[in-house]
Amino acid sequence: MKQLLAAFIILGLLSCNKSSTDPIVPILPVVDSFTVTVYNGYGAGKYKIGDTVDIFSIAIADNQVFDKWNSSETAILNASEEWHAWFIMPNRNVSFTGTLKPLHPLL
Repeated sequence: MKQLLAAFIILGLLSCNKSSTDPIVPILPVVDSFTVTVYNGYGAGKYKIGDTVDIFSIAIADNQVFDKWNSSETAILNASEEWHAWFIMPNRNVSFTGTLKPLHPLL
C-alpha cells in the first residue's frame, strides 16, 4: 500500500508543469475547533469556534458550596460565580477549574 501511495505521489509531482520561478505557497491546515478543559466539573471537549459551551460544577458534598470558576478566561463566562456557566467558544484552547468552599451553617 505504501509503495502504491509513493508511486502516485511521484507521478503527481512529475506531471506538474510548473516552472522553478513559481512561488511556493504552503497549505496550512484549517483549525476550526479548540479544546475546553474543565477541572472539578463537566463540559470538557473539542468545540468549534462560535459554539455555545456549557460547563457544570461537580457534585457537591453537604458541607460545601460552589465558589467560582478560576481561569485566565473568566471574562468570557456569562457567570463565573455560578455552578453552571456558559460561554461562546473563542479561537483558542481554554481551561476552567471549579472551586468549592465550606458551607458555614447559621447558628
